[in-house]
Amino acid sequence: MRFQDLVTIFERLEATTKRLEMFEILAELFRQTTPDEIAPIIYMSQGNLLPAFHGLELGMSEKLLTRALAQATQRAPEDVLAHFKRTGDLGTTAEALLAGRAGAGLTVARVYDELLRIARTSGEGSVEKKLCNLSDLLSLASPIEAKYIARFVLGRLRLGVGDATVLEALALAKLGSREFKPDLERAYNLCSDLGRIGEVASKGGREAIAKIAAQVGYPIRMALSERVPGPEEIIAKIGRCAVEPKLDGFRCQIHKDGERIEIFSRNLERTTSMFPDLVEASNASASMGWRTTPRSSR
Repeated sequence: MRFQDLVTIFERLEATTKRLEMFEILAELFRQTTPDEIAPIIYMSQGNLLPAFHGLELGMSEKLLTRALAQATQRAPEDVLAHFKRTGDLGTTAEALLAGRAGAGLTVARVYDELLRIARTSGEGSVEKKLCNLSDLLSLASPIEAKYIARFVLGRLRLGVGDATVLEALALAKLGSREFKPDLERAYNLCSDLGRIGEVASKGGREAIAKIAAQVGYPIRMALSERVPGPEEIIAKIGRCAVEPKLDGFRCQIHKDGERIEIFSRNLERTTSMFPDLVEASNASASMGWRTTPRSSR
């Protein structure tokens, strides 16, 4: 798929706040999307490169993007900054400064791979490498493509594409009916990866989705409590129950693959480095023959 076509969809999504209209736009997009490109498209529509549990971020600041735009447009950084101060949006600034350029016909795969490479660049001289790579990408983009690349880099895409809307659109576009959304929800709860859900649904339909199971390294989505106004509503909803004080703390989900331990928070962010004692205890439990399959604990 051409990146130009994807950003045209982004423009339509940005222009609406109606969930039904957003669902219809996404379903239309997913019908046009091949199995190999649907995962990146789902990630990018939500402003991500990968699911949160990978812990991958672009690490680009406004200052760095301003420098990249200056290089791409062959202007002084001060000129870019001055335009940005007038608009308050580096995406709009990128679009204006690249006005009149036709672009190089970027594909979604090309843009996604370049952004992924930038995010994974680390070590000595990584800042300058990120800068040069982003500048090269912007120089190949059309004005409207540059607008959304800039917003994506800063984490300001904000199209309002929620998980539920993606799942519902996938159910219609890839499984044939919105009624199959619960099938996708079940699979998503087990792997926490919407891109994977989209790819599996595209390649194998409901049968393949039904085979998705818990897997080490893919955190299971946490079951969060629901709020009600008072205790009477709790009893009315679930019947007779036991009540106890809630102690403050962290909810941790521990995954073990050999000697490799990963710990995820309730929001599915990696917190392994925060809990060295849990890592040590998890390794010790394996040597004692304790259960080490993925599980959630509080």
